[in-house]
Amino acid sequence: MPLPLSLVIFFVAAGLAAAFTPLVRKLALRTGLLDHPGERKAQNEAIPYLGGLAVFAAFALVTVGGLTLLLTDVGAGVLGSLGFEDLNQQSVLARGRAPELTGYFLGALVCVGTGLLDDIYGARFPARLKLLAQFVAAILAVAGGVHTTAFGDPTLNFVISVIWIVAITNALNFVDNMDGLAGGLVIISGLILWAVALQQGQLFMQMILLAFVGAAAGFLPFNFHPASIYLGDTGSLFLGFTMGVLTTLESYVTQESSTLIPIVLPVIVLSVPVFDMVSVIVIRLREGRPIYIGDRSHLSHRLVALGMHPRTAVLFLYLLAAGLGFAALPLPRMGLLESIYIVMGWVLMIIAVTILMIVGRRDRGS
Repeated sequence: MPLPLSLVIFFVAAGLAAAFTPLVRKLALRTGLLDHPGERKAQNEAIPYLGGLAVFAAFALVTVGGLTLLLTDVGAGVLGSLGFEDLNQQSVLARGRAPELTGYFLGALVCVGTGLLDDIYGARFPARLKLLAQFVAAILAVAGGVHTTAFGDPTLNFVISVIWIVAITNALNFVDNMDGLAGGLVIISGLILWAVALQQGQLFMQMILLAFVGAAAGFLPFNFHPASIYLGDTGSLFLGFTMGVLTTLESYVTQESSTLIPIVLPVIVLSVPVFDMVSVIVIRLREGRPIYIGDRSHLSHRLVALGMHPRTAVLFLYLLAAGLGFAALPLPRMGLLESIYIVMGWVLMIIAVTILMIVGRRDRGS
């Protein structure tokens, strides 16, 4: 994809998100959709929700607007006047991905609507209904064509894809527990996935990922510590669902791949939110507490308990996510032995972080 077009997509999405965020913040303040201080909350004052609406609106406008430019004669004329005449290939790709995009946007609307209801009603919104809505959203996307082809059985591909999308939706929802954490991790993971798409010439994925990362980047300055607005469940469910869909759509095994190991690349790229979700669920189950009731056992909270400032803890997790993700970038082009080295290094890193968290938790309790 031409560099100027890549920059246009990214900065338009970022600019729209940055412009929309103050507007939704005012709306949240006016309607009283605020996250109030509490026993498990770090802030000392009420912070508005609804930041996710700004991210969703920016991404949707850029994506739908870009598709309109690609698929209409008027749009082709506009692109031609801007010097992007040779976009026929992208146009063909966009037409071929229409069912997938339709399924995705239907699912995204379900997630945004569910998150909005959760932000409005809080603990009164049933956790089971929230989970059911996530499965409905994932099924809509997979039915539209968003599914893996890694397995020979179409039914298995369907089921695995639904479970993966729901898992990543929840992982981002879980990790949205400290200022700037979820948004920053999405930006880092999205850029790594964009680099994979760039390496493999996946033009459609490049465009979608740039719009997604741009929208998250435009919102992040408002959400970084000290945050003036939160994503809310509206945003975290949307970010997680979209990341689950995009990691399912992207291809990791190429003709140059000598092994199927590259299919673990999205797991490595999303290690931080996945690890956080799994560890928190294990802790809550072990202590006999419901997994859907929040607490301060998240990875970021445990780093703060070890003595880190919240901003430092978030930056540490950014660095961890970037290091793991960039280490996995060469996987699609590596041989079997090199791929095993990368995966083993990732496993050892996860074990090291697990030991650190266990020791820190014991020291805090003693």
